[in-house]
Amino acid sequence: MHHPYTTESGRRLRSSVRAVMSSAVWFVVSLELVIATLRGIPPPDAAPELALRVATLLGLLALLFYSAAGTFYMFARTRDVVPVQIALRSGYEVFAAFLQTSVH
Repeated sequence: MHHPYTTESGRRLRSSVRAVMSSAVWFVVSLELVIATLRGIPPPDAAPELALRVATLLGLLALLFYSAAGTFYMFARTRDVVPVQIALRSGYEVFAAFLQTSVH
């Protein structure tokens, strides 16, 4: 009898379930939603608000890239569900290389 993960469809199913159950994935998705809601362009007379909005967006984008790098890295290294704390801790190992490949 074959193990259920030896077939391609079994591996895909396990990968999908692992991604859905990983809190790190939901953290990345929630960051993307926050960034999407903050992207609106304010009126031109709101210069101080614009500077704060740009700084907030840049910080959120950096956190998004950092957490995505850690999440994808841990998915490649382990076969387990990836919690947010582990993804953020492992982000420092690959963040610079992740940014370099994301920009090119």
